[in-house]
Amino acid sequence: MRCWALELGIDGFRFDLGIELSRGAQLKPLDYPPLFTAMEADPELSDLKLVSEPWDCGGLYRLNDFPAKRIATWNGHFRDGLRRFWKGDEHSTWALAQRFKGSPDLYDGKPVAMGHSVNFITAHDGFTLADLVSYNRKHNLANDEDNRDGDNHNNSWNHGLEGPTTQPEVLALRRRQQRNLLSTLLLARGVPMLLMGDEVGRSQGGNNNTWCQDSPLGWMVWNEDHCDLELKRFLKRLLKLRNALPQLFNPLIPAREATKKHSQDHTDLWRQWHGVELSKPDWAAWSRSVATSLHMGSHGALIWMGFNAHTEALDFELPIPASPWTRVIDTSFSSPQDFPDQPVTFRGVTIPIQSRSFVLLVAQDEVSNLRL
Repeated sequence: MRCWALELGIDGFRFDLGIELSRGAQLKPLDYPPLFTAMEADPELSDLKLVSEPWDCGGLYRLNDFPAKRIATWNGHFRDGLRRFWKGDEHSTWALAQRFKGSPDLYDGKPVAMGHSVNFITAHDGFTLADLVSYNRKHNLANDEDNRDGDNHNNSWNHGLEGPTTQPEVLALRRRQQRNLLSTLLLARGVPMLLMGDEVGRSQGGNNNTWCQDSPLGWMVWNEDHCDLELKRFLKRLLKLRNALPQLFNPLIPAREATKKHSQDHTDLWRQWHGVELSKPDWAAWSRSVATSLHMGSHGALIWMGFNAHTEALDFELPIPASPWTRVIDTSFSSPQDFPDQPVTFRGVTIPIQSRSFVLLVAQDEVSNLRL
């Protein structure tokens, strides 16, 4: 690690199945594994980014109690929770809210400390984002393992047809779902991780285990004629939004949950959860929608986000904003209206969210100088 960092300038390392490095004699898990202790104590490695998978092949899974302070972990619960919600699974709305606000249910009731967890939807193992919304099952025959390799539990959905199609309804829904997933990832609390190629719709033909493929299945797409440039533009604007409004999306300032009596302190950031009615989120097994708003003190809502994975459009009540609402994102629209370069003024006390769509509203004063 010293050689790679000091001589070759590598910025960081990720440890595949890394928790296995914490096993000692007779494979017993250790709370102070010597290798992790040595890494963290080495001044030559103090500036590196260190990330590990918190699971191994022996069934060990240590997330909150990962035995190293400086090594962040992949949050596989985040991946599974977002996939299941937007697929429309039961018992998924509560999990989405937990993942979105920093997985406090996994970290002793508090949002995860920054730098300790990595949120992701896709990684080098498994489906790409485009394949996640295009295939119900893996297609790994090209690996010459009789389709036995690769994960069988992908929480994926083909949206009506398996694999490539020219049907406009299916393609439109797939495009919308990719934007839903990316929006939820980038606006959630935590460190987001993107799989290279997802921003341009790269596909592996349904193969979810391409490590052995030195072929187009595993290659990055560089030819823009074969890239989804509309998705790339959407993601670039999403990244700019996260960066341009740090007062709203600053992961270093966790918003506390709403209480019956809110502080009058102008710097008191608090979050409230809603259903189609204000302050009435539906956490039931059958629920497939939820909304959340962020407030500063008592001056009204600064942002509002609605998530609708239902098969029907729903009308949501809106909280009183600190200044008039502007619609920044609505994934039900076609590109570029789904995320226009200038937010659109929205007037109303309710807002319709179409089936399987995400909407972001931001108070006008917060986005007055925003250029996307």
